[in-house]
Amino acid sequence: MAAGADTLAVIATHLRPSKGFGGVAESTSELIRTWAAAGKRLAVVVSDGSRESRAPTPAEFHKALGAPTEVYRARVAVRWGFGWGAPGAILRAVHGAQHVYVSGIATWPTTLGALIASLLRRPHTIAVRGGLMAEHWAAIRRTRPAKAAFYRLMVFPTLRRATAVHAASELEAAGVRALAPGVRVIVEPNAFAAPPLAPGDLTPPKGEGLQLLYLGRLSPEKGVLGFARFFAAARGQGDTLTIAGPAVGDYGREVVELCRTPGLAFVGELPREALAARFRAAHALVLPSGVDGDVRENFGNVVVEALLHGRLALVTRGLAWDELEAGRVGVLFDRSLQDGSGALQRLRELARERGVYRRCRQFAEARYSVDVVAANLWRAMFEGA
Repeated sequence: MAAGADTLAVIATHLRPSKGFGGVAESTSELIRTWAAAGKRLAVVVSDGSRESRAPTPAEFHKALGAPTEVYRARVAVRWGFGWGAPGAILRAVHGAQHVYVSGIATWPTTLGALIASLLRRPHTIAVRGGLMAEHWAAIRRTRPAKAAFYRLMVFPTLRRATAVHAASELEAAGVRALAPGVRVIVEPNAFAAPPLAPGDLTPPKGEGLQLLYLGRLSPEKGVLGFARFFAAARGQGDTLTIAGPAVGDYGREVVELCRTPGLAFVGELPREALAARFRAAHALVLPSGVDGDVRENFGNVVVEALLHGRLALVTRGLAWDELEAGRVGVLFDRSLQDGSGALQRLRELARERGVYRRCRQFAEARYSVDVVAANLWRAMFEGA
């Protein structure tokens, strides 16, 4: 059977409405939803793995994504999307598609997706989703020899046979080019639909002092523990840092314990419907990736969400966000935090500027509109195949 004209098969490990898998699932779901709304022909394959007791049904996936979705069961190694239904589902989707978009690497369905697309000689794009950041790969080689061997035997060969690789930033693209020289790299950011805002949402939060929000996993690659320790010592009168997200292991427990310190608050993992209120209560989001070790943040979806909510960003230098200061919508600081106090003062001054919160919203809409990004990526995949 010939591949369907302009049909895209999307292979993913987790998507909405599964819970607990963060930015990769969210940004991929946003792309699928936007392509489907634009009338694109899609065939989606995903595991039903979720960090809730109940797995979502196929009907729930279809409602969340707006696209035909074949869901296979994953009950073991849920994080990796393991399930025996994956090979058949992926084979059916790839066989009927003109192009394949594999969202992620080194999980069960994404590895199979790349292999099957290559064997069937279907043009395919692999979105590496942070998995080949230079420091991440160095840490794998140093500490996880079995995983490094898997990358060399399975991931790198499929990557080099791909029609293209999707990177969310030039930082991520550099890691890809170092490991797969000559591969075509499509650089398109992760993007989200702009949430509706009331006029009062683009105003400073109430309260004295600088109000910061951290939103994400409490794990070492996010750097939140080191930043929270610095903030507790350096904060000014009335300054607060609210930390929201799932705690991971001993590191997460240390963060939660530290939040007993004055000026710090831990509010746990928040449902998406509660995020808007948390953004409104803050002057800025903080993304301190790299403060506690390796940089694995290929993008930082939460920065887009904060900007779209009309909030500033305080971000470690050298990620995908070095343009924030030039746009006067954020402040950068070094991973060492040697310049941390100065960064807090610059942020404090920026937060007082007239119209700054409207500027944040406009900055994000101009660069990270999901309609524009989805159209660009679709064109790059089909016209470049």
